[in-house]
Parts: sequence; structure tokens; C-alpha cells
Amino acid sequence: DLACVVHVSPARAALGGDIDIPTPDGHARIKLPAGTPNGKIFRLRGKGMPNLNGGCGDLHVRVEIEVPANLSSKQKRALEDFESLTSSSNYPEAAKRAKAVDVFYARRDSLRKHTGG
Repeated sequence: DLACVVHVSPARAALGGDIDIPTPDGHARIKLPAGTPNGKIFRLRGKGMPNLNGGCGDLHVRVEIEVPANLSSKQKRALEDFESLTSSSNYPEAAKRAKAVDVFYARRDSLRKHTGG
């Protein structure tokens, strides 16, 4: 088997779309689903290193979302506009984590109340 990393923009990860993946024998194209999270691994069967006995191993492709740098003022405004249109419902993993943190602090406070700490 073989592994590689592909960098995608936050917009591409959110919206999805086709991306080209370099392979030992050229390129493969995969359809990135909308909402692909950072670190997601895709398995491309038969697209990895050739085996001595024939055939090829698999190619494991890890998606890394790259945060843009050197933004123009127009790009910054577009991102600020986007940010103003989002809410916690657009970030379900962050909402789950925030809920877990709230539960932790509630239990901690309850324990402190009962133990006098």
C-alpha cells in the first residue's frame, strides 16, 4: 500500500468536487463529498505500489484542509461576510465538543458543591 496527502481549500472541502490524485501510474480523480472533514482518508483500491506478484496495492489519500494565506482585502471581506452568515449549526463537531465541555463543568461544579471544594 501507499499513502499520500492532498491539500484542499476550505471551500472545496465544504462544497465538495473532483480532485486529482497523483498515483504511481499517473493520476486518479476522486469526488470529494461536500462537508469532507480535515484528515479524512480515502482508499483507492489498486492505485498504490505495484506488487511483485502482479497487481497493485491500495493508495490511501488523506485530505488536509489548507487555510489560505496572503489574502487580499476583497478575499478577507468575502470571508468576513461568510462568517457572519454561519452559526453553530454549521459546525456540528464544535457544537458536540462545547456540549461535552458544558457537561464536564456541570459535573465538576456539582462535585465541588458536595465535597466543599
